[in-house]
Amino acid sequence: MPEIVMKKLGTYIGAEVLDVDRDRLLADDDVPQACLDALEEHSVLLFRELNIDDETQAAFCRKLGKLVRFPHYPTPEVMEISFDPDNPNAEYFASNDYWHIDGALDAIPAKASILTAHVLTESGGETEFASTYAAYDDLSDEEKERYRGLVHRACPFDRSQPRRMHRSTLLGDEPTH
Repeated sequence: MPEIVMKKLGTYIGAEVLDVDRDRLLADDDVPQACLDALEEHSVLLFRELNIDDETQAAFCRKLGKLVRFPHYPTPEVMEISFDPDNPNAEYFASNDYWHIDGALDAIPAKASILTAHVLTESGGETEFASTYAAYDDLSDEEKERYRGLVHRACPFDRSQPRRMHRSTLLGDEPTH
């Protein structure tokens, strides 16, 4: 199976995919599984300057698994994140300014989120990522024991490939909107 070429971006998470363009994204049947494997290892993947439209993004994402649908958007598998006052969700999106985890309140959280920027701001607008696996690993043994039973959430994902079993942690207030 062909591999994808990556450059590690951070100590704990992140890799840039260097050899996948729009055409390979859609045509190479090995890319979806290679991306899922890389996502499992690096938690965040960066594809620079793919310049894909929403339909292309959705077409590739369907190869990764079942997608959440947002029926009120032109491409139902793609939620447009915009603070434009004409966007009916602008107020909801403003509540995510500080931090959030996509789908954290869903009965079955999403395996991943795919982001594409179509309009960039001149300043600000950064998206940052953190590893809850690394956060757990960094806890002392006493903290791990203290937090071990606080929250358990079953996530019955239908996965055809084995998945790494690694504890993670997310402590804090429950996000509300």
